Amino acid sequence: MSWWRHAFAVDPTGPAEPTSAEREVVDRLLQEIVRRRMTTPALIFFESAPSMNYIASQTMVFLAPFARVLTTTGGYDRFTEFLERRGSVEYMILRLETLEMERGSKAISTSPGGSEES
Repeated sequence: MSWWRHAFAVDPTGPAEPTSAEREVVDRLLQEIVRRRMTTPALIFFESAPSMNYIASQTMVFLAPFARVLTTTGGYDRFTEFLERRGSVEYMILRLETLEMERGSKAISTSPGGSEES
């Protein structure tokens, strides 16, 4: 009967903790969003459908043959696997906000009125 205890188990609540390979792929995507100054639309999108991560990951699996022509297979697969986990969207929201704050502080420190910091 020990199998029954885990029959309906779900991932813990809170942000998912990505592996180092997943973190690299997710950070690359989120840094590109910040670089293009699309943080606000991305946050609105992530916040509007936080429970859609599994459906999005399954859609990515369906589109994988087409996407692999344009992207690296490993990165695409890692991102898909990360999205399958509960809390992945919450992690991306928190990480995106952190990256945006870092970009904002760099902009302030390198502006003509700000002090130069390294």
